[in-house]
Amino acid sequence: SIWKCSLVVLDMGFRKGDVGEGLDDIPWLLEDNTNPQQFRILYRMIYTLLFFILVTTILMNIIFGVIIDTFAELRAKKDVIDRDISGRCFICGIDRFVLDQVGEAGSGGFEDHIENDHN
Repeated sequence: SIWKCSLVVLDMGFRKGDVGEGLDDIPWLLEDNTNPQQFRILYRMIYTLLFFILVTTILMNIIFGVIIDTFAELRAKKDVIDRDISGRCFICGIDRFVLDQVGEAGSGGFEDHIENDHN
């Protein structure tokens, strides 16, 4: 069936690096004009080149792009959490900027607030 053939071709292509290595050798008959299969080697070359371009280059880059984007998204979420931890009081939820503005008027600001007010 076409499904089984496709799976075998993908398996051979990924395991051996190129689908052409998994296929049988065919003779080079381009010079023989009497043979009806003289262009079979050209068809094979086009087939293996298309496999390499489509599967190895495009499909693998799509998969790697998804993986890289996922890690970038996880890194962005971690940065938001780190920014929230270092820029907001954990107990009362007041921003660092607000506490530093108040701190200029008399208290020690954010650092003084987290060291003294909640301990």
